[in-house]
Amino acid sequence: MGLLDWLVDRFRDSRGAPAVDPAPPGGSHDPEDPPRDHPSKQAHGSHWDAVVGGEGREAAIRRLAARAVEDGDPVEGVPLDGTEVTGHRLAEGSLGVVTVTLDGQVATAYPVGAGVEQAMTVTGRREWTSGLETWLTGEVGDAAVTAFGTDYYARPGERFEGEHTVSLAGFLYDLGPAAATVNAGGRELAVDDSFAGFTPWEAGAIDDYVVRTTPERVERVGLFDHALYRIEAPLYREPDRGTADAVFYAGTHLGDGYEPTAGEPIRAPAWLQVRVG
Repeated sequence: MGLLDWLVDRFRDSRGAPAVDPAPPGGSHDPEDPPRDHPSKQAHGSHWDAVVGGEGREAAIRRLAARAVEDGDPVEGVPLDGTEVTGHRLAEGSLGVVTVTLDGQVATAYPVGAGVEQAMTVTGRREWTSGLETWLTGEVGDAAVTAFGTDYYARPGERFEGEHTVSLAGFLYDLGPAAATVNAGGRELAVDDSFAGFTPWEAGAIDDYVVRTTPERVERVGLFDHALYRIEAPLYREPDRGTADAVFYAGTHLGDGYEPTAGEPIRAPAWLQVRVG
């Protein structure tokens, strides 16, 4: 299978239809869209939207995936059904690409970002049908979180269970300003330094959330030819629950020209990922 054929396959759901594109927060989506745990969400098409946009998107993704194989650092993975698994991790600064091959043939590829180290207790995992990827469910501080495990291919699944120090990051599907207040348990709370929170995004998979937060630092970074914002901000911050910080990445093509600024609240749908290694 060639890289183009792989790309088309990986970005289609189990019914042979294109994987569902995320709807904007508060927007509408087809009521027949698959629920959050539908197998069609086991794909990375929408995750690449956070990095690559505009014309030539598919060709750009193919180039990034192929470049990781050609120039990335190889990581020997756990053999799968008698086939050799190799992860190819290519990084530029805080951003990177992981392409995983089976006996030298591309099986999957996804963007990765350096995050903030957090203690996470992993209480469950839901392996994708590929056998190379998984959702990890657990607790970060006082919050229950499900995130994509970026290095799952590299070790036996049971080694991801229990207590770990993980790198927590997120990729934003869209980007825009948040309202000045949010209703939390019947209380109106200001979305500033005293509060940040996240809720499941019903249009997404189980590792997708809508995040309301206030950036503490924003800078422009690049993944080769692609410009993104790197946003340091709390995933959640509440007086009674403490704080869990993360790093979020968003392509500059998102948000219709909106530019995030430190100290200005944002609201965005996000794909959460953790690296356990």
